[in-house]
Amino acid sequence: MIALVDCNNFFASCERLFRPDLQDVPVLVLSNNDGCVVARSNEVKALGIPMGVPYFKVRDIVEQHHVRCFSSNFALYSDMSQRILGVLQRHSPNLEVYSIDEAFMELSQLPIQDFQGWGDELRREVQTDIGMPVSVGIAPTKTLAKLASSYAKKHNQTCVLDPQHNLKEYEKILSKTPVGHIWGVGWRSTPKFTRVGVRTALQLARTSESWLHSQLGITGNRMLNELNGEVAYPFSDLKEPQKSIMASRSFGHTVKNLHELESAVASFASQAAFRLRGFEQTISSFGAYLRFRTPDGETKGQSAVSHFATPTNNTPELVQAALKLVQQLYDPTYGYKKAGVFGHHLQSANICQVDLFDALPPQLRSKQKLFMQAVDSINNRYGSETIHTAAIDPNTRKWHGKKQRMSPAYTTDWSQLPLVHKAS
Repeated sequence: MIALVDCNNFFASCERLFRPDLQDVPVLVLSNNDGCVVARSNEVKALGIPMGVPYFKVRDIVEQHHVRCFSSNFALYSDMSQRILGVLQRHSPNLEVYSIDEAFMELSQLPIQDFQGWGDELRREVQTDIGMPVSVGIAPTKTLAKLASSYAKKHNQTCVLDPQHNLKEYEKILSKTPVGHIWGVGWRSTPKFTRVGVRTALQLARTSESWLHSQLGITGNRMLNELNGEVAYPFSDLKEPQKSIMASRSFGHTVKNLHELESAVASFASQAAFRLRGFEQTISSFGAYLRFRTPDGETKGQSAVSHFATPTNNTPELVQAALKLVQQLYDPTYGYKKAGVFGHHLQSANICQVDLFDALPPQLRSKQKLFMQAVDSINNRYGSETIHTAAIDPNTRKWHGKKQRMSPAYTTDWSQLPLVHKAS
């Protein structure tokens, strides 16, 4: 059996963790530059505010109903996610992290007699230890676990879907689940099914294998197997290696100054290097791109790429390469709206083909690796960019996206820890 643990309204719930006054108050979270709605509490959903809508289109509703708005606080969300995973690991050593707010747990090797009670106890423990409401769906396959988790979220209880041992409950829940809510059925595929009368998950589970293959190919066969309790997507607790990497951001204002542009790109290159080390990968092809507005008002973009003879994840090397590319691309007559770095040809840091004519001797590369490990350790403990390259100017932050409503970094910055006042 597999459990899917899904945090309820994750970003909005994170904002409530240190703000008891926000309980039962409508809360929404906005994207970079406070542009679009990316998370909603149940109260906001009840107001009819859709996901992804530009904020300016719902500003009147927000003001009328006193909705509390927050800018995305990814430092807080990421830290809360890691804390929740720590609780889950106490119950099952085999986790497959699906997203920042979802994780699969492999239960087959655990001595669980009552899956319903086990799930309810897990929900209580996460709520008690972290303060995060979660939904737990348990089933023999990932697709059914996703459906069970969605059902559990609506009914505020653990849901167990097991066609082999409780066929009646399985059929009842699938008959109430729209076909478009099945994991793997997108908005493009839904009309194909509804046109032929397949409107629920149960109806899809009862279709023929040949017909579903004609509609979705091999994906359709796997979906059918999963819906009927046969594993088509095996559980994997291995961290999937990245195939490419990107770090970018839209600017909070138009950037024309080269120094400010360099500081931004240096920050992106540092983020990319940190993520590469986290995945134990190196890179041999690294590029930078700029999006700008020409004097006649047209929006365009351009990019350039550099190559490393010896693949690397060293921050100074990547920052230096990115700065050279920016200097090549920069035009003082343009107003830059967005910038970023990207990379391809990623490979394992543990398997590296060293170039015979590498400018850096192996001993120096070994020292650089130890140095970057020390920097990462300090930044993880005291906050990102506690130690940073000199190319990142801390006094030049205007390029940052608009985050006028961002809550404090309650758990990742010593200067922003919540204060407890003794009542007089």
